[in-house]
Amino acid sequence: MKIIRLKKADNNKVRWWGMSRLNSQKGALSLGGIIFLLIIAVAAYVGIKMAIPLIQYGQVKELFRTKVARLKVEAADKIKKEVYENLKEMDVTLHVDYEYEEEGLHIIIEEGKPAIMKASYSEDVDFPGGYKYTYTFNPIMESPTIVNPR
Repeated sequence: MKIIRLKKADNNKVRWWGMSRLNSQKGALSLGGIIFLLIIAVAAYVGIKMAIPLIQYGQVKELFRTKVARLKVEAADKIKKEVYENLKEMDVTLHVDYEYEEEGLHIIIEEGKPAIMKASYSEDVDFPGGYKYTYTFNPIMESPTIVNPR
């Protein structure tokens, strides 16, 4: 790319890589630049606030994946207790589903089928100004092998 420099006599402007600016504006930030930086900062803040629950959901799915694989060698009650302890450490509170049982974590073991572990929980994201967004997650994980009931 060719750098073009004009003489000082041309309205006190300097051209640099095809863009013109006044000599008196060296280092100055215009209103448009400030607004652009403000928009970038707000977008980064919102993106970080919205990404945290999604990252936590990935951790919950990974927890379910490791625990449902252990159902072949350990009892479902022991696995359920461990999952509740791990979820408590992550500050995740499961929804209670009264239709099936009074617990929020369901482990379904049927003869000749892979075991299924599923749950449901919500995570609220609060923003300044009173705006609130609620994520609802339904992690479901299936055992890689067939688990027979004990």
